[in-house]
Amino acid sequence: MCYNSFYDAIVNFSATKSKGTTYDEMISEGLCIFKKIPGFISASLFLNSNNNIDYYLKNSTFGDHEIINTLYNELNKNGEIEKLLQDTSITGSHLNYYNNQPIYVLIIPLIIQTGITGFIILILDKKTNDDEQLKELCKIQANYLA
Repeated sequence: MCYNSFYDAIVNFSATKSKGTTYDEMISEGLCIFKKIPGFISASLFLNSNNNIDYYLKNSTFGDHEIINTLYNELNKNGEIEKLLQDTSITGSHLNYYNNQPIYVLIIPLIIQTGITGFIILILDKKTNDDEQLKELCKIQANYLA
């Protein structure tokens, strides 16, 4: 799979992300960059609240935040969030969730010097053959949002 348009969008975003935008606008624009991934369904940013294990939905490209929060709760219940926090690396899993259709979920940590400040839940319609390339590009874009 070719990620040229995703890569180009990341480069463009990195060059313009701090020019006259608020933090919330930058986050919104940064999440929209993920739309360039083939099979994209949504990207949602969860941030840590008060340096504890609780995370909250800050922003999402998906209009129904209740569905995204339900997905987060399911991932948390299944141990995917704990796995992310322990390994600090991108984790992926298949779920039969969106409109009873199988989806592929990547959870991308936002890492700063003191640890994980949040993560992005990226929903795709299927796993790609170039999963490692996709993960590396997602890590780069996520770093701009940390």
